Amino acid sequence: VKPLFTARHSGDAVSLNGKIYVVGGWNQTRLKSVECYNPDTKTWTLCADMTEYRRSPGIAAHNGQIYIVADISNHDINTVERYDPQRDTWTTICSLESGGTVWSSIACASLDNKLWAIGGRVGAENNTTVAAYDEENDGWIQKSLLPKCLIYSCFVVP
Repeated sequence: VKPLFTARHSGDAVSLNGKIYVVGGWNQTRLKSVECYNPDTKTWTLCADMTEYRRSPGIAAHNGQIYIVADISNHDINTVERYDPQRDTWTTICSLESGGTVWSSIACASLDNKLWAIGGRVGAENNTTVAAYDEENDGWIQKSLLPKCLIYSCFVVP
């Protein structure tokens, strides 16, 4: 596999429509760049940048689009962005907050036609919240609590 256009660590990756998308991360500074790998052509292409610089964001492919949630910086980024691969555009859709405090270090997953935000941290505290995105009202609804806090985790669903 050829190298990325921009070397990075602490980014995140997701597969969608047979391609791999690598977003954000760190290379002496936070990144907002996005790259897409096509395994059929064995090539990387540059995609539109996210609207925010993000390091270790939560990420999930959901209903044909990519969702990026929060990051781990001290910059209080609580926004959620949605990427449309057909239009190569990012849209800020809502925020993910708990009592006005920013979530970070979370996992995201798409399951049962819902986008989920799971665990992580809220401010400086470990977080056991499981929340689902309400597309109709453009907000998050708490659905459950984890028995134990999970940070920097990932979830794989069939």
